[in-house]
Amino acid sequence: MLSRIARLRQLRLQPTATPITSGLRGYATPVNPSSSVDALLGTSVPPPPREGQEFSSAPGTYSTPSRFGSKDPNDISDLLHGNSRQRDPTHGSFSNNGRTRESILADLQRFKGTAIGAERKGIPIPSRDEMLEEMFKRPLRELEERRNIADREHPHPIDALYGRNELDERVLAAARALYAASTNPSPRSKDAADTYMAASIGKLVGRFEARSGYQLSIELPYESTPSEERKVPLTSAHSSEAELEEANDDGVLLLAYVSNLNGARGTERISVCSGFAVEGGDKISAEDGDGKGALVVSCAHTLRAAEAFKPKTEANSSSNTDTEPSASVSSDSIALAITRTGAIYPVRNLISSLPTSDVILLQLGTTPLTLNASSSPTQPIRTLPVSPYPAHVNSELSVSSFWGWEDDSGAILPAYTYDYDQQQLSLSPPSSSSSAPPGREKEQVKLERDDAGRSRWGRARLVEYKDPCGASAMVGTYDELAQLDYKLLVSSPANPPALQGDYALRLSSTVSEASRPASLANGSGGSGAGEESVVGSQTRKPLPNFPPPGSSGGPVVDVESGSVVGIVRGHKMSSLEGRRGDAVPAEKVFEFFALPGLGRKN
Repeated sequence: MLSRIARLRQLRLQPTATPITSGLRGYATPVNPSSSVDALLGTSVPPPPREGQEFSSAPGTYSTPSRFGSKDPNDISDLLHGNSRQRDPTHGSFSNNGRTRESILADLQRFKGTAIGAERKGIPIPSRDEMLEEMFKRPLRELEERRNIADREHPHPIDALYGRNELDERVLAAARALYAASTNPSPRSKDAADTYMAASIGKLVGRFEARSGYQLSIELPYESTPSEERKVPLTSAHSSEAELEEANDDGVLLLAYVSNLNGARGTERISVCSGFAVEGGDKISAEDGDGKGALVVSCAHTLRAAEAFKPKTEANSSSNTDTEPSASVSSDSIALAITRTGAIYPVRNLISSLPTSDVILLQLGTTPLTLNASSSPTQPIRTLPVSPYPAHVNSELSVSSFWGWEDDSGAILPAYTYDYDQQQLSLSPPSSSSSAPPGREKEQVKLERDDAGRSRWGRARLVEYKDPCGASAMVGTYDELAQLDYKLLVSSPANPPALQGDYALRLSSTVSEASRPASLANGSGGSGAGEESVVGSQTRKPLPNFPPPGSSGGPVVDVESGSVVGIVRGHKMSSLEGRRGDAVPAEKVFEFFALPGLGRKN
């Protein structure tokens, strides 16, 4: 019996034309032994291609013939090298065919676009120096854009409000008259210098740091539910003339910090804010305060902003907080308070401060400055009730607005002017050519119910309390209530038309003909002109921010109880919470005073 190998040899030696494949067995030959998997040898990785190497099958293997010749069709190295010859993909040869270099580059871009997409222009990576430069340029650019916008709570010259400086004119005249009364008492009595003595900005700032967290020895009464006589008199857009007259003095004060009083026009700096008086001024001891003047609560950021513009002569007085009265007024700056009725009081001292809460406690003088050095009797400053308990969320609030001091027709303060010869305050109209331009007719503003008396308060809704870290705080827990957020009620009819916007109804349908002034009814334009002005007032958009600048330090009143539950601090805007008003809970005011039954804390 022949072996298997001998039989195979005989078959190979037979001269036959047709190969015999039936009945034969053979070993499988790998297609590509350089990269195929073998049971004994394992996996062999093919070697990396070399430059100029042609793509072909391994020897002894079978591969499909390429339709594009011996060169890889994805190889565009010739185009990348800028060769002028073009390869024919069907034959693998190169030819010029009369093509230019521009056409070849166009084909190159087309091939690139097919493989990797359209060409994208790169963006240079900014360096750290460029990032830092942009970081510092952005706030400066924003300040440059806001250069023409005057904020009443920051020091500004008298002509910074686009000519409508009537309120600043009267505040500056009152400040100069008060400064002259304290520094030059003649022809007044000798006691006038001490009576009208007002603290300078430097002294107040020095005591702001020295009296931080100071607590008085007296107590502040708890008035969460005050009586009808003690409730804050609130006005609204639908208040009658009798109600406005009854609530003429609602206890809100105008605080002003004025520096460079004796300088040329344009060099003075005026910053104003709001405040309100509380009980305890007549009970304060000599250790805690200076005299028996009223105690006023206000914001601290306006005072600290005025410090940056204080004259150089205040550098020494601000560092020494126990200077004599004559030294405290030697600098060219002053702080004063003005009531709704126009009474001017000097700010004598700063009793205490809460820097983290942005609240200060000031003390005023006992005697207001009068016109022409007259001794006419004046009513004492009205004090407001303060509630130690926080208002509940969703409570309706009445927020003090700076629009209560001026409207489109002008300021509510008397036309104060300062007589340099007599060094007194008078009511003669200003004769300078740089006076404020006339505003709208007063009767027309009243007809629209957008006058200052009806714009003193804005109705809002309490939405949230926050702790010092900015997280939401709950009433009735151990959470510290450091911030009170509220939102303006645009749909409230108690708000003036400026705060209602497009939601407000036409005033012509809400105001009766009997209440229309005769000057408008019998005017040159007739009733049509009055109706056009009323209709035109309804197209105004709501102002972007409430409360407006100058309202900081004013009271936030609970409409239901009539007591103060917060102190206005400003407004803010965020993408998540929207536009909100910011206030300090009124319970912070009680940290200035001793606890009931416990006295002053150590």
